[in-house]
Amino acid sequence: MNQKPKVLTQGVFDGACLLYALMNAYKTLVSKAFSSSDFAKDKKNVWEKIVKNLNSPVEILNGHGSPSCFKKNDNENENENEVESTDAYVEKAVNLFARESKLKINVEKISLIELLNVDFTNSVVILCYTEKKSIKSDLNKTEIKDHWVCAVGFNQRSICVQCSFTSHVSASYKECKHNVSGRYYNQKISTKQFNSKNIAQDFLYLITLKE
Repeated sequence: MNQKPKVLTQGVFDGACLLYALMNAYKTLVSKAFSSSDFAKDKKNVWEKIVKNLNSPVEILNGHGSPSCFKKNDNENENENEVESTDAYVEKAVNLFARESKLKINVEKISLIELLNVDFTNSVVILCYTEKKSIKSDLNKTEIKDHWVCAVGFNQRSICVQCSFTSHVSASYKECKHNVSGRYYNQKISTKQFNSKNIAQDFLYLITLKE
């Protein structure tokens, strides 16, 4: 790459993809032109606060991912609980972004059909690839599953995505700049792959910067 990366990258060992999807969403809405390193320096306090809000930061750092961090004990319906607790965590993070930036930023859950019709002008969507099948990206030629990402726009019949793990698995990593929004992305995913087998339908969050 001829310039500093713009997409935030997680560690190889950690399972913090949800946190990075959230921070990439925040960065895209308020500081899209910043390099990832400059943004990390400027927003270190925000990162510290969203980590502090985790139920189990140790599980995240050990690479176990978000389910182990949000699951509550003694609950028969663990799947429902994971959805509810993840909803609460995402809402708390977005409220934090709004306070820190002093801007109006809100979050709402959407359906898979709504995702394919999102107006990305002032919005992004964080979502989770399922464990069932790897998502293939034309950009950087990667195949990734069971992972949180941030969608930032459309490019013809594809969705432009910021993935915090792509730089670790791509042999020739690069980022592209959206020709309309100016947002940076490192995955380009055909809309045909955005179906119920590949995308976790309970975890689709539209995050919007209000004028």
